[in-house]
Amino acid sequence: MRTFITVIFFFLCLSAFSQQESYKIAYDRGKSEFSQGNYDAAEKQFKASLRFPDCPQPNDVGEWLKRCQSAQAGMQQGENLYNSGKYEQAQAAYQRVLNINRNDMKAKQRLADCKRKTNPVVSNEPEAQYRGYSHIWNFSEGLAPVERNEKFGFIDKTGKEVVPCIYDSVRHFNEGLALIRKDGKRGYIDKMGAQVIPLSFNYDSVSTFSQGLASVKRNGKWGFIDENGSVVIRCVYDNPGMFSEGLTPVTKNGKRGYMDRFEREAIPCIYDHVGAFCEGIAAVQKGGKYGFIDKTGKEIIACIYDGIMIAQRNVVSPNYFSTEGLAVVEKDGKWGYIDMSGTTIIPFVYEVAHPFSCGMALTKKSGDSSYFYIDKTGAKVLIYDNHDCVSDFTENRAPVCRNGLYGFIDTTGKEVIPCIYNKVDFFSEGLAVVKKGNIWKIIDTSGKVIAAFK
Repeated sequence: MRTFITVIFFFLCLSAFSQQESYKIAYDRGKSEFSQGNYDAAEKQFKASLRFPDCPQPNDVGEWLKRCQSAQAGMQQGENLYNSGKYEQAQAAYQRVLNINRNDMKAKQRLADCKRKTNPVVSNEPEAQYRGYSHIWNFSEGLAPVERNEKFGFIDKTGKEVVPCIYDSVRHFNEGLALIRKDGKRGYIDKMGAQVIPLSFNYDSVSTFSQGLASVKRNGKWGFIDENGSVVIRCVYDNPGMFSEGLTPVTKNGKRGYMDRFEREAIPCIYDHVGAFCEGIAAVQKGGKYGFIDKTGKEIIACIYDGIMIAQRNVVSPNYFSTEGLAVVEKDGKWGYIDMSGTTIIPFVYEVAHPFSCGMALTKKSGDSSYFYIDKTGAKVLIYDNHDCVSDFTENRAPVCRNGLYGFIDTTGKEVIPCIYNKVDFFSEGLAVVKKGNIWKIIDTSGKVIAAFK
C-alpha cells in the first residue's frame, strides 16, 4: 500500500514538473516570436501557456497578449496607409509598433522607407547604371578601357559604351587607334570601334601606334607597319622601341642606338640602354651610368648618374625634364635635380624624389617620417602628415589616403575631394575614375560625378 502511494506521489510530481516545463517552453517561444515581429505565432504560444492554470505569471502572459494585439493592429494600420501612399500617417503607425517592440525589423524598414518617400534626398549624382564592370582605367584621347566578364571595351567621357566588351585585351588609344586582341588574333580599331586593321594571325606581337607606325614581331624579329597595316620596315630587327621624333631605338651586336624611318643608323649602337626622344633629348646608359644625348648623338649631359626618374607624358612618350626644366637623377644613393645643362639645381639629399608636376615635386629625406612637396628652388611648400599616403599631382590634383579611403588635394594642400573612395586613379583629360563600394564613378576635378556604374 505504501509503495502504491509513493508511485502516485511520484506521478503527481512528474505531472506538475511536466506542466511547468510545457508552460516555460510555450512562454519562451512566444517571447521569441514576438521579438521577431511574428505576432500571430507569438499570440498562439502565449495562449498555449495559459492552458496550465496552476503555472506562474498568468498576468504577465496577459500583458504579452495585449502587446501582440496592439503591435499587430499597428502593423496592419501601417501597411494599409503605406499601400495607399499615405506615408506620413504610416510613419506614426510604424513608430507605435516600434514603441511596443523595438526589435521589429519590418517596422524599422517600413519607417525608413516612409521617411525617404516623404523627405527624398536630392542628389545631383546620376543614377548608377548596371554595367557589370570589374575595372575601368583612365582616359586617353577621350576614351577609357573597361572590363566586364574578362572581356574588354571602351567608354567615352559621358559613360556611353562606344566599343562593346568583346575583346580579350585592349590598350589605350593613341593617334586615334587602339590595339585589340581576340581569339589569339591582333588588330586595331578606331574610336567608333571599326577595325581599321582587321584581326589576324600575321604577327606574334604588336605595339601601340606612334608617329604613324607600330612595331610588329614575326618569327622572333621586329619591323613596323603603317596605319593601313602595310609593312614599311621589314621584320629583321631585335627589340626596337617606338618611333618618337623620327627615331626609334634598335639593337646591334648587343648594343643600343637609333635608326630613322628609312632604316638608316642615325645614332651608333654604343649604349647599354636608350630611351625614346622627347623634345630633342633622350636618356641613355653607358658603362652602368646614365646621361642624356641630343638627336645628333651628342652627349649633352655626361653619363655620370646612377639612375633617372622618368615621368610618362602620354601613352608612349617619356618626359625627362619637367615644365620647370628639371630632371630627377640619382648619385651616390641620393636623388637630386639637374637642369638641361647638367647643373645641379636641387642637391642630392633625398631618399625619394619624384619628377615635378604642377610646380611641385614629392620628396622624402632619410630619417623623415613624412613626405613633403618642394618647389623648383628646393623649398618645402607642403609638408603632409595628416594623410596616410600622398602622391604626385596631375591637373592640380593629387590622390591622398586616410584610414584606407582615398580622395584628392589641390596644390594648396586642401582636401577638395573627400577621402570616401576605396579606389582612385590619377586625373587625365579632366576626369578621374574612382570606386566606392561596388560603384565605379567618373568624376571631374571638382568631385562632381559625371557617370556611375554598378
